[in-house]
Amino acid sequence: MIPCLAVGLEAGAELAHTFPDAGLATTLALPRTRAELGWAGGPLRARLGVGLVRSGGEAGYLGVDGEAIVPTLRVAEGGLAWRGFTLSAGAVDAGWVALAEARWGLPALAPSLGVRAGLLDGSDLGGAMTWAAPGGWLQARLELTAGEGVSGRELNDGKDVGAVVEAYPFAGRGAASGLTLAAYGRDGSRGLGSVRDDRAGAMVAWASDHLDAGFEGLAAWGVDGDATRTPLGAGAWVVARPWGPLLAATRADGWSEDLSRGEAGQLLVRAAAGVELRHDDAVGRLLIGVEHHHVGAEVAALAGAEAFTDRTTVFVHLSTDLDLRFPGAP
Repeated sequence: MIPCLAVGLEAGAELAHTFPDAGLATTLALPRTRAELGWAGGPLRARLGVGLVRSGGEAGYLGVDGEAIVPTLRVAEGGLAWRGFTLSAGAVDAGWVALAEARWGLPALAPSLGVRAGLLDGSDLGGAMTWAAPGGWLQARLELTAGEGVSGRELNDGKDVGAVVEAYPFAGRGAASGLTLAAYGRDGSRGLGSVRDDRAGAMVAWASDHLDAGFEGLAAWGVDGDATRTPLGAGAWVVARPWGPLLAATRADGWSEDLSRGEAGQLLVRAAAGVELRHDDAVGRLLIGVEHHHVGAEVAALAGAEAFTDRTTVFVHLSTDLDLRFPGAP
């Protein structure tokens, strides 16, 4: 096998205005900025990915150089591949998050359900073993991770064990179109008290040249060290490319701490339309859209305050994805 070097970059910005005005109505944000470097040669694999975050967080003021935007490690893994099996270790992707983002296809426009609801981390310290069936119609992934996410240090002896199974009945995993069926389960713990942190999920998705659509369900038992929290969520999306560079996308995600109480959940709907331009290995998108976020009165920051229970945001989104591959690179 000729060694291959891959370089990926996602960058862009979003200008948004929110109604009603709760104090900071017009904002400029970096919805998703990441850089990745991957290398493969023979059975060996290596990958490094970094992202950008505000060092003081969303609500804190103790950051780096004030509250500077700083690079953070997302993925740093090495691995071996042999006869359909791949072993990887380090800071590894969360398999379900990676799958959900790939099937949705526009993670810069909106995160997947697990990330948006705060139920899943994008990566964690540990290892993974993946097996792909001949022809790519079935793939299974087993993960053993620390359980605190890549941004938190390990706080207990327990290890998270997770599994993701993907099936592609009509085409292989790398096909441009076809049906995806997937299931996910995790037995985990979190925090000093080794509080349960279990997950289960299912997904159905369809991809074609002009239309992508999907549905994802996710259940949790224990969240952020609180075993009493058992939220249940669902997400659905449609992405249409009807003609030429035109693109329209809609995604809705909802989750609730208690389905018996209508005001104990959240619903976020985001829709956008614009153009998607391609040049060689680069994709650029300019989209105009609207987002509505409903927060049940029982979980709002100020229960009953309209500014916090119902918000509508209009935005302009500009982003570029770059994916370069150099066969024969040293």
